[in-house]
Amino acid sequence: MINHAVITDLTGNIEDKIYEVTKFYLYMGLTPVIYTPFRINAYEKMLQPLKTFGYTVARYPAGGFYYYPGRKNVDKYPIAKNIVRIRNADQEIFNLFEGDEGSEYNVETIKKLLPHKEFYLWVLYEGSKPAATASVNLIDRYGCSAVDHVYTSPEFRNKGYATTIVKHAVNMHNKESNNLIFLYAYKEQPIRIYKNIGFVKMTDRRLDFWNAWRMS
Repeated sequence: MINHAVITDLTGNIEDKIYEVTKFYLYMGLTPVIYTPFRINAYEKMLQPLKTFGYTVARYPAGGFYYYPGRKNVDKYPIAKNIVRIRNADQEIFNLFEGDEGSEYNVETIKKLLPHKEFYLWVLYEGSKPAATASVNLIDRYGCSAVDHVYTSPEFRNKGYATTIVKHAVNMHNKESNNLIFLYAYKEQPIRIYKNIGFVKMTDRRLDFWNAWRMS
């Protein structure tokens, strides 16, 4: 089960809706995360109610990217034999995220999502050592899939590992699903990688990008 929620109805008592979302995910043992509903003035309407319930809120520049099947022949990239789908992550994999911004949240989210069949965590190994990660979460109800947790250990950066593992993740996804794939990126280097693979930036300037999370 994914721990991402979107409150689309901003009429009435917003605090009641945030309370119900929060209660549900905490009951399921998940960290509640609420994303922008792309409604006019949603940020202004939801900011204080979210903070009232202990959420941390972060606002971002437009950073949505989509992969449209057929733009590039990603499926023709060779499957990397040193990339493995992980079903039971060990501490060595979680240690990859140590010291990175949002590391606690990333580790907790991965732990909660790993048991679900629609969640794919890929790890690229250098010898026996995990060097890079990427995940894909199939959200079939909405016909889309999210790429996340793209991370390379500092000692293995600038060697093309991020490109390799994301290509692999997209390739394997397309063998099983026709979902539209999306991700969020805000830094220059990963944006270059994603565009090279075939992701296209969503350019609707009217949309406001933010999310809020509450650690249990």
